[in-house]
Amino acid sequence: MATFARTPEELDAALGAAADLVLLDLTASDWHYPAFFAKLEGRTPAVPVLGFTTHALARHTQPLHSRCGRVVTKETLTRELGTILTAGIGERMTPEEFVKDLDERNQVILKRLEPEATLAPEVSGDLTVLNLLKVALKNEIEATEIAARWLVTTDEVDVKMALARQAGDEAKHYRMIADRLRELGFDAHGFNPIAKGYGPLFNYLDRLTTTVERIAAGQFTREAIAVVKNRQFIEFCERAGDRVTATLYRDVIEPDERFHQQLGRSLLLRCATTVEAQERARRAAARTLELAEELQAAALKTAGIHHAPGC
Repeated sequence: MATFARTPEELDAALGAAADLVLLDLTASDWHYPAFFAKLEGRTPAVPVLGFTTHALARHTQPLHSRCGRVVTKETLTRELGTILTAGIGERMTPEEFVKDLDERNQVILKRLEPEATLAPEVSGDLTVLNLLKVALKNEIEATEIAARWLVTTDEVDVKMALARQAGDEAKHYRMIADRLRELGFDAHGFNPIAKGYGPLFNYLDRLTTTVERIAAGQFTREAIAVVKNRQFIEFCERAGDRVTATLYRDVIEPDERFHQQLGRSLLLRCATTVEAQERARRAAARTLELAEELQAAALKTAGIHHAPGC
């Protein structure tokens, strides 16, 4: 039975009937799509989402594509609707196919994070290496804590060990950055990077409950974002003449983040084995990138901040 919904509330009510598939029009100019996706992404089990657009509006709707299991044009939808309703939006991918597809989706968004901007919304004072390193302390303490929280709430031993390794690395980064700040004339002892609270991305990650969502959002996607931001920060430090900080990031911090991301890839290959797991992973990664873009835009607009390091 088909149910039509034009508001997030109507969608929520329709999903209560154990929906098998959601067909989502991505071209409506008056719809609040974040609210629609919020309803979809909280479902258990996950519901496959087929988005449809037009050739003319495909570029405009592109930011929404990664949050759908598949996106087609209206012409394709009309032609294939019978098959879609019979067989769904597609067969389960192998884990290898899925991880490759997710990585390609992520890379499209990551390229938009490369211009001069940042994931961190606040810097006190001028845009200097010292002040950006204060931002880095917040990123590192949040990364340490989210890994530690997940560590004690997961049953899989291999995932526990991966999270333990990450928590230890992020804590190591915090200490090294604090030491570098001391060399630059700022004593980080007594400085609380999270005095104003945790950031929106941390709060989102903290709400994730399944291993596949956590791995996809945290290690696989967030750490990929960190690699992009750290590469920018290294370039910023070199232009500022601070080779010591640039070397710290190039030789220690960035290789660790790359290792975390590769660790996430290997874990995702083991846990993204079902249609539901793959759908959950896809949505978690998309929401992580969406928050990253929102924070980047807010930072550049409100504070002119760019080149802040990741974690």
